Amino acid sequence: MNASLDRLLPPSRVLWTAALFSILVIALCLSLATRQPWFGLRLAPEMPDAAPRIEALNDRGIDITPGEHLQALSLPGAEALPLYGSDLTQEPDVPFADYASFNRFLERQERFAALLRAPSVELHLQDGRRISMQTQDHRPITTLPFTFWLQLSCAIGSWMVGAAIWAFRRQQPAAGALALSGFGTLLMAATAAIYSTRELALPAELFRLLSSINHLGALGCCAGFVLVLCRYPDVITPRYLGRSLLAAFALIWLADVMQVLPYGNRMVTGSIIAGYVADSVLAAIQWRRTRGDPLRRAAMQWFLMSWLVGSGAFLLLVLIPAMAGFDSSRMQAYAFGLLMLVSLGLALGIARYRLFDLETWWFRAVGSVLGGFFVIGFDLIFVWLLHLEAPTALALSLAISGWIYFPTRQWLTTMLLRSIGVRQIRDVPTLLREVIADSPLEAEALLPESMRRLFEPLQMTPLDQSPEQIRIIDDGVALEVPGIGRWPGWTVRWPDNGHRLFRREDIQQADAVRLVLERLIAYQDAVEQGVEQERTRVAADLHDDVGARLLTLLHRSDSESALAIREVLSSLRMVVYALGAKPQPLNEALADWRSELHDRCEAAGARVEWIESMQLPDFSFDPQQQLNLARVLREAVSNALRHARPTRLRVSFDITGTVLILGVEHDGAATTPMYWTEGNGLRGMRSRARRLGAELRLRGESDRVSLTLSVPIRNAPPSKG
Repeated sequence: MNASLDRLLPPSRVLWTAALFSILVIALCLSLATRQPWFGLRLAPEMPDAAPRIEALNDRGIDITPGEHLQALSLPGAEALPLYGSDLTQEPDVPFADYASFNRFLERQERFAALLRAPSVELHLQDGRRISMQTQDHRPITTLPFTFWLQLSCAIGSWMVGAAIWAFRRQQPAAGALALSGFGTLLMAATAAIYSTRELALPAELFRLLSSINHLGALGCCAGFVLVLCRYPDVITPRYLGRSLLAAFALIWLADVMQVLPYGNRMVTGSIIAGYVADSVLAAIQWRRTRGDPLRRAAMQWFLMSWLVGSGAFLLLVLIPAMAGFDSSRMQAYAFGLLMLVSLGLALGIARYRLFDLETWWFRAVGSVLGGFFVIGFDLIFVWLLHLEAPTALALSLAISGWIYFPTRQWLTTMLLRSIGVRQIRDVPTLLREVIADSPLEAEALLPESMRRLFEPLQMTPLDQSPEQIRIIDDGVALEVPGIGRWPGWTVRWPDNGHRLFRREDIQQADAVRLVLERLIAYQDAVEQGVEQERTRVAADLHDDVGARLLTLLHRSDSESALAIREVLSSLRMVVYALGAKPQPLNEALADWRSELHDRCEAAGARVEWIESMQLPDFSFDPQQQLNLARVLREAVSNALRHARPTRLRVSFDITGTVLILGVEHDGAATTPMYWTEGNGLRGMRSRARRLGAELRLRGESDRVSLTLSVPIRNAPPSKG
């Protein structure tokens, strides 16, 4: 059923249908507002039971001064019909709450409308003068006040937002309810625009029809919002409850049309207030259900803020004073403007938080329809208002739309996207420059750091199995990015600190970033491969040439020279290893160092005590770590054997957390370290400690000297102790 409906009514067709319907509504409102008799006075009520004041008049040839009071109207020579401030009320539901007084108001409207249909009418001023004035059979469109256009704009805006959301997300339970609310606002505000801005009177039947449609729209808008909060973001009520609510509001409206509703118009107002109270309760329930979900709570927060500000202002400015008996009708038009904040809040919320899971193409589609709407609207205005020929009016409307509307729309869209932190493809080079220039990152860290800066996610996790291409998963919550070369891929969750979901544009941006990084890492790998090949060649030359010559010298030398040559060979082995070897396991490195240390100390006449912690983890040194650590150990032992001549030398290895602790202690001649002269050996140890990121400590007492080196090992698992 839904699939066939989607084929029959694709989003573009829904939007164009809604826009054409909006044009028909505008044309109908303009026709009803302007095809009424008009005599060119702007009247302002001062008191309900007092004569209104003349604020302005169109015909300056008439001897009337603005500020005078108009007591009555009549046909020439006929009985006068007194005029009161209550006849000019903008919303008769408020001062005429019961049906009897409302019907009397409509009877007086019919009598005044009949007077205005005559060719001329007599004005009875407060000072007793009678002035005859010609009437026109239609009202100029230029005399329609600002409040007419404000209410009409609110009607069209609310309707288009609701229709657009339903067009793209009709499968969501709340989308239809929001469309119903927008349609209700259209009926309510459009009809109010006609009768609330009348010059003096409308025919009774037309006024009654407009008032009934206004009540239907108000009840429909209220019912729609109750249903929205029953279904968004979670469905919290059974389906039959929504149908029952619609049936109840429909019965209230039918009873109102038949004028059998208890308390008359106040019952309609009270029903709307009751709906607002129900909205508040449902909103509190939905708010509690979004705990622990930052994105849904942010979306709910934005939705409720626009709803509370817009409909809450309408409630406080119009409905509650009406229930208390105060005439708040003069505030109604501006309250509609505040009600429009609901639609604007939804539109901005869709951009920032993807309310109802809509993407930015929602704006593009609606913008395209509005662009055509503006062209047609300008064309009609120029034909109607300026009496231009159709080709001239069309050319002028196209020019204004092309020069003003479309550039302005593009500028506003760009500013909106920038204000909410949405990056575009052209921002990618700048981002990559920042990632590469800020810090010399390892190749492994380039991809996750770029994704972090590009999307500012709440969570990033490496992937065990990298996907073949970038893809959006979990309904837009996460983005999977393939790894580069031997480095893993990543899952990026909750972009923009959880304020939105991922869009298709994000795939394009991530792909552009990944393509550049792929080439950069390939270049780094090529450079490292060349360096590695050169290291292997140098290591082979040292091993084959220099090593062979040293072995020859070793066999031809006496015992004292042989000891020095063995030290040189040991150093050469470490250099060759560091140049071309792979990471060496810890236990193998300790075995090599222990063997070498025993040989050296035995030749020097010192006893060795070698201690290894039982908790040493299974990890490997990289060549540079192995070389620097071995150099520190060798230099510490050499200094002890050369300067202190110990009889006992103790070497220990332990680990605390991820810190490897090397200790060297002997019982040779000692002085306080502050009196030591720092030679090349000690300076070399400090330099290598810095390369390891280690802390080197020396301590000397009368019978003992100790050295402690604490080395953080990045790839070491934590100890079990």
